[in-house]
Amino acid sequence: MAPKKPPYLIGIDLGTTQSALAWLDTDAPEAGINFFSIPQFVSTREVAALPTLPSLLYLPEEGLTLPGAPWSSEENGPIVGECARELGAHVPSRLVHSAKSWLSHPKIDRQAPILPWQSDTVSEKLSPVQAGAAFLRHLMQVWN
Repeated sequence: MAPKKPPYLIGIDLGTTQSALAWLDTDAPEAGINFFSIPQFVSTREVAALPTLPSLLYLPEEGLTLPGAPWSSEENGPIVGECARELGAHVPSRLVHSAKSWLSHPKIDRQAPILPWQSDTVSEKLSPVQAGAAFLRHLMQVWN
């Protein structure tokens, strides 16, 4: 028995500065590749779908929560994307950027909680693997 054909083929570019998602409908491959507009918070009160997801995480201070997003039941945790950029501009010590670059750094344990790098503001840091997983989790949640 042949395996069931998936309805879509999905490609993810997990980039150092921007991430993107594209898809192909396997029932209509002649329609070509489609680029997915990625829903994300663009401010603490506004959601918009943008062509890419900035590969940025903001680790909020206690008390800062975003309203529940339609794609997730989480209200706490890292803030991903454009809103992370905006918040991180005001409090850079809570911004995780270039997380993908740390995955291949020869002198860093990619499982170690080191991000945001050299921040003494954040008590619970993330590992480069956790940061990459947060981007992928966001893409999966908004796709679903």
